[in-house]
Amino acid sequence: MKHIGHYRREGWAEGGSSDHFVLCGGGTTGRMVMEEMAITRRKFIVIEKDEDVAGHLDAFLPSGMILRGDAADEEVLERAGVKRAQALVTTLAEDKMNLVVTVTALQMNPSLRVVSRGTNEAWWDRLRKAGAIVVSPSHIGGKRLATGMIHPDATVFMNEMLSAPSDRPIRIEAVVVEPGKEADGKTLGEIDLFRRTGLSVIALASGPGGTFTYIPGNQTRLKTGDRLVVIGDWEAVDRLAAIVGRWE
Repeated sequence: MKHIGHYRREGWAEGGSSDHFVLCGGGTTGRMVMEEMAITRRKFIVIEKDEDVAGHLDAFLPSGMILRGDAADEEVLERAGVKRAQALVTTLAEDKMNLVVTVTALQMNPSLRVVSRGTNEAWWDRLRKAGAIVVSPSHIGGKRLATGMIHPDATVFMNEMLSAPSDRPIRIEAVVVEPGKEADGKTLGEIDLFRRTGLSVIALASGPGGTFTYIPGNQTRLKTGDRLVVIGDWEAVDRLAAIVGRWE
């Protein structure tokens, strides 16, 4: 939780988006999510009903960022601002409770992006059908272990990128092309992003749900709804967003 403390000094840093994130559950996995939120300057609020866990978080987070209550309760989600949130992450101990949170939150905000921890494979199809993106810590951990054996240098690079202390952390980010922005209708070469932002586009998806094209060429023409994936610090991505549209 070493990076969470900057919220004591800075409050809710704006980062690249005006929307906040809702985190359901302040346990071990939830705290790792908070750490990444803090490092990348995202605004968030945590829902936690266990008083001991909430009390521990009080030492790191300022008043207003911890909401004591049941994340499956519609009134609690309302107080957390789920109707205007950019996304919700639920890391509750039981998958069936993560399912209830997913269904309730999406009923309140159908456009919400929901990511759920999945521990029991028997529940994953139900979570996905309810609208959640399911992340299995055991599956991801297994793949990282395999990658560490097969591609050690790539693994070291990823580990250092995610864990190196920095006021301007390097991350993989995405921006969305919006109508009326400078990039809309122009090619990557015409807007000359590398010179202006220092960023190279490593992947591009055409519209919501579109498949990714990796390392798109300068002749690639952008249109509303396209998503550009880059790697860089959040200040450079913010400059990119000013040209293209908005952070995803």
